[in-house]
Amino acid sequence: EAFDPNIHEALMHDTSADVAVPTASKILQPGYKFKERILRPARVSVTDPES
Repeated sequence: EAFDPNIHEALMHDTSADVAVPTASKILQPGYKFKERILRPARVSVTDPES
């Protein structure tokens, strides 16, 4: 799943040649959504593309 700062909170970052866009690679703590409103963003580990 692509990293979206509106619904994700990045706690850790890593790099990989396997991804083209920042990706939420691991959910560390699930978030909560009520209807279309974000109550708590999901806390995730993000894998960034290598430069």
